[in-house]
Amino acid sequence: MCLPIFFIGVSLGANVLAARFYAAGKDKEMSETVHTAITLALVSGVVMAVVGLVFSRWALEIMGTPADVIDQSTLYMRIYFLGMPFLWFITMELLFFVQWEIPSGR
Repeated sequence: MCLPIFFIGVSLGANVLAARFYAAGKDKEMSETVHTAITLALVSGVVMAVVGLVFSRWALEIMGTPADVIDQSTLYMRIYFLGMPFLWFITMELLFFVQWEIPSGR
């Protein structure tokens, strides 16, 4: 639960940096910041998906999930974690592109 919140904080920090570069007219630095943040989102999303796929059943066993629902719970968690790269990329995209509404004529 804490990792997605941490990621949103990192996304907001990257958004602030990109906004400062944009306002200062430093297009190269802004582009590097945006591309680095998007790459971070995709890589960390893939890492989270792999970790979730590998350790989902183990985590459910540690939490004491009843035996009659552990198979369905494991499937649900694996599907949830497979969506992490998309979720984190969309979060990053929304922070950069929807909030700014950057005109294309800059």
